[in-house]
Amino acid sequence: MRTRAKGYTRLQGGQKPARRLLRYTPATMNVMTIRSRFFLLALSLAGMLASGWATANDIAREVRAGRDQAASYDGGFLELGLVVEVFSNPLMGLSEEDNGVDIGIALNGEYQWRGLFVEANTESERGLVLGYNLARGERWLLDIIGSNQHDEISEDMDDRLEGLRDRELDFMLGLRSTHYFGSNIFQLEWMRDISDRHEGVAVNASLGKFWQVRNWNVHAILTYRHKSARVMEYYVGVREDEVTDRFSAYSPGAGHISGLEVGITLPLSEKWILRSTAQYFALSDAMSESPLATEDAGGRLLTSVTRVFN
Repeated sequence: MRTRAKGYTRLQGGQKPARRLLRYTPATMNVMTIRSRFFLLALSLAGMLASGWATANDIAREVRAGRDQAASYDGGFLELGLVVEVFSNPLMGLSEEDNGVDIGIALNGEYQWRGLFVEANTESERGLVLGYNLARGERWLLDIIGSNQHDEISEDMDDRLEGLRDRELDFMLGLRSTHYFGSNIFQLEWMRDISDRHEGVAVNASLGKFWQVRNWNVHAILTYRHKSARVMEYYVGVREDEVTDRFSAYSPGAGHISGLEVGITLPLSEKWILRSTAQYFALSDAMSESPLATEDAGGRLLTSVTRVFN
């Protein structure tokens, strides 16, 4: 349930850090805030190291890079630059305003060693991901991954939420399967909360395609994010003891977010990259009928220029 971009921080002085709720789209503005559960996951994965390794990535980066098969290498890269985001958020508390413009720092990168990897992607729906490659073929990958799928939503971000309990960020662990079919990529994830926030399950399916047009990489991604009833109850439900004049009691069942992303990637030089991405996402009735919802759909437009450090 995300509607803000991870991987960058606001530059304006004196403002609260913006946060996002939905794992789909949009995220904690400071992606470099590594919480204790990330360290616990890293320690547990360290004991799983084996002799083989494979690149494993969020589908958003895969289609932007134009990858048509699973790559293998040790090492990584870092991209640093600026990003401008125009956003529209359909739920209260995802940012200080429902609609607006942010200018911030773009941080993209990945590093892996013997199957253990870390990923960060500003344009993606999620920021920091830790994982381990369990198995691979030339055109498929199976990974175990961990990341926070839903960020904090609280009165600190939106005064309209006065009287409601804080909905804290979670941390979910699960499996990610990636398959390559020429210029098409399919990715399926099954994630379960291990942070004791809601003990819910999220299932994410994404289908991406890229086209190489001269020096431009053009891509499109269809997404479907399923949220179990426990996830929905925790983030968009309203308990009886939270009822106010503004918020009536609400107990949703399972819900989902459907999305479409289109974008371009253009190398400006050997070290500089221009990206522009438009994302649209629609909430299911179980979400849009929540008292916390202001709209039944949202979106964002991101444009970034980054420098690559190898």
